[in-house]
Amino acid sequence: MHDDIGLSQVVIPVSHPTYPSTLAHSWHSRPFRPFSALPPIISEIPLPRNHGFRYDPSMGYHLLARSRMNPPVDILFLADAMLGRLSKWLRVLGYDTLYRRHYRPADLDHWVGQGRVLITRDRKTVARLRDAVLITADRVGDQLKGVRNAVALAPDPSRYFTICLVCNETLKAVGPGEPMEPVPDYVVYRNPSGIRKCPSCLRYYWPGSHRASMIRALEGWGFPVPES
Repeated sequence: MHDDIGLSQVVIPVSHPTYPSTLAHSWHSRPFRPFSALPPIISEIPLPRNHGFRYDPSMGYHLLARSRMNPPVDILFLADAMLGRLSKWLRVLGYDTLYRRHYRPADLDHWVGQGRVLITRDRKTVARLRDAVLITADRVGDQLKGVRNAVALAPDPSRYFTICLVCNETLKAVGPGEPMEPVPDYVVYRNPSGIRKCPSCLRYYWPGSHRASMIRALEGWGFPVPES
């Protein structure tokens, strides 16, 4: 299935010293501001003009989107049809991430034009669209780290688990006395304030073992995690 394919950056296999680096339901618009791209000093592969670079001592230069920027806190993402798993993890981090299993030909252009940053596995699309990041890694943890590095994400743990992993809607607190039939009684009794509900699909979310497992995964990938 497409969802099983992961993400990352394109790695240019050279370095240059002159230019240093600039779910299970129990938790289971705006454009970038471009920075100045480094000049196309690498001749091993052809590069579209105005691409940006990030330098990593262990990996050389990472090819970024055509215009890379200092993103706002609430950067908006658009994931192509092959990156369903990655889109869910970006939502776990609290980032609005639009994902569809199928797009019409003009859909990607439309949503990028609305201020979303496209993450895609298609090289031709990256070359064509201004705000797009090419994903090449297969493991979702490497994909998530690749997006973080490419657009300088600084995830805020207080925003984790605030978006529905299915609908991409902001979760709402459950009001006192509201029926919660799908939620186990022990959860309602022990932690009623921790229960959230998606206003679109009506799924309930609450802190549990799945959330704890995801927090451990994020910590292992080097992301900040909420305080216990």
